[in-house]
Amino acid sequence: MKNTKTPNRFRRNVVSMAAELKQVKDCLVSQEQFFVNKTLSRKEKKTKIKNMEREICKLHKTLEDRNCQLEASSSAATKVLTLTYPFVF
Repeated sequence: MKNTKTPNRFRRNVVSMAAELKQVKDCLVSQEQFFVNKTLSRKEKKTKIKNMEREICKLHKTLEDRNCQLEASSSAATKVLTLTYPFVF
């Protein structure tokens, strides 16, 4: 007498395992895509930070230059006022 339950059970197990394997593969693909997106986002943020740092350096240099100009102008104005109104200073 042949047992027909065993081959059917085996097929069901194979089908079940194949479905589970597909779910795991899909999950891995999804995770991989998530990490790719996260990596790209991180690279974009690093680039943005570097650009902002460069801009801050430029602004700092401009501020230093203007401060020097103001100090020179203030010094010149003080000299003119001292020479023009010597008794006030």
